[in-house]
Amino acid sequence: MISAFIVLLALGNHQVNSSSPVSQLPNNGAEKQAKWETNLRATLADHKRPIVIELLLTDTIPELKSPRDTTSKERAKLLSWVLQRTRKEFGETTCLVRAQPPESEFGTTTSGSLTDMLMSLDPSTIKALGEGMSFWDLDESAQNKLGKLAGLNQGLMNAIMNGESLEIKVGLAPVARIDTSEYTYFTPIGGSETIGHGNSVSSKKRPLKPTDAEPEFLRTGGIEFQPGKVMTVFELLTEFQSKWKETFYADGKLLDELIFVQGHFSKEECAEVLKALLSAIRPEPQKWTRKNRWEALKDRFASKIAENGSKLEGTELPFENFVDSGKVPYDSLASKFPNLKNDLANGLYKSGGSVNVSMGIRVSFRGNGMSPSLHGYAILDGKKQPMMEQNRVNFLITP
Repeated sequence: MISAFIVLLALGNHQVNSSSPVSQLPNNGAEKQAKWETNLRATLADHKRPIVIELLLTDTIPELKSPRDTTSKERAKLLSWVLQRTRKEFGETTCLVRAQPPESEFGTTTSGSLTDMLMSLDPSTIKALGEGMSFWDLDESAQNKLGKLAGLNQGLMNAIMNGESLEIKVGLAPVARIDTSEYTYFTPIGGSETIGHGNSVSSKKRPLKPTDAEPEFLRTGGIEFQPGKVMTVFELLTEFQSKWKETFYADGKLLDELIFVQGHFSKEECAEVLKALLSAIRPEPQKWTRKNRWEALKDRFASKIAENGSKLEGTELPFENFVDSGKVPYDSLASKFPNLKNDLANGLYKSGGSVNVSMGIRVSFRGNGMSPSLHGYAILDGKKQPMMEQNRVNFLITP
């Protein structure tokens, strides 16, 4: 059985933002490095504690707003979510690193993190998610895993940073499996209608933590980077050795990694940061497979599947056909779902034929409004211009 993980990004809701500057789309390493530095300085303008963030030039660089009133530690936690980093704390210093060991048997990819989050939920939360619930009502472990998936959408990233209204909904979605001579792909049978939400998101926001709850931070001595700057690990190592006259052994393969550094660091904190940045994860075969991911989720959602009864809502099709995969007459599907009528009109299917169908697990993560896309652009007057997309991402896990 083939298993697939599909990310559906703001389905069919893109617009060209002709007023945005072309500089939002840096093309080379130097431009990207400069953009990381500019953006993170703005995001961390009110950050009172030392912080180091490991960067990746292949990442699309978001423009993150400075969070509304919050503490430095809370801000660093939110940043670790949306930048998909592992947070490590050494005294007053926070280090956000890319390298991380597998958190579960399902791996560290997007689909693994999502599976891990779903498997961690208790039955009452799963039931509540079927109706949709606020992101801020999830426990912090689930927020951490789901928050990292927000990195696919700049609007969701900023909604998390600013504690804005966000909704998550988990449910079942019928999908059609299309086999061609070159590949297999899955399409939601109901199109975006079966994947999305209503027109608005609940107004619940993250509770504010008073800024006066953060102790004053004053430090003398050590080394200071103010304003924050992008540098290599080698340059930070050189600063450490020059300041404290100590030799620090490091693997040369890791010294060219880029980091953003801001704040006033003690010797001990700087040494721990370097150890974290220069630590490699031992490569080990991962035990998970697409099949065991799906089987685990299917078992986890068995009671939810049973609650749907013998018929799939909105159709006359036996629900069991979707659960265990099977062939369904294409005309029966096309009569119920507009997007399949379009496929029929475009010649993707032939009337009178049948299609493989199965039941996928759908996760929809949604905020309000639209933001510049991190993944697409349009050519306008010969120049690249960002496209606007809805602040939402949809995930579909299929057998």
